[in-house]
Amino acid sequence: MLVVTNSAQLYEQRRQFERQISSKLITLVNEQTSCHHAIAESLAELKVIITVVAIMLIVKLMFLSLSITIQCFICVLVHQSFTVEDLDL
Repeated sequence: MLVVTNSAQLYEQRRQFERQISSKLITLVNEQTSCHHAIAESLAELKVIITVVAIMLIVKLMFLSLSITIQCFICVLVHQSFTVEDLDL
């Protein structure tokens, strides 16, 4: 990866780099990538990760809620009443 501080330098730096290497060893695939494009891709990946984590948390909360509901039902069946202390939280 070739990184320059000013995009105007990129073309000349790339040409110097190509002169220093043998074209048989390395093939340049992506001639120029805007930092804005890279940032946009990283943000898109981050949004996907956040979405997956949010879904996992929602599912976990649903299972927790279901577990509490089942415990309440069992307490009512067994004891005919229950308190918060009866729940296994």
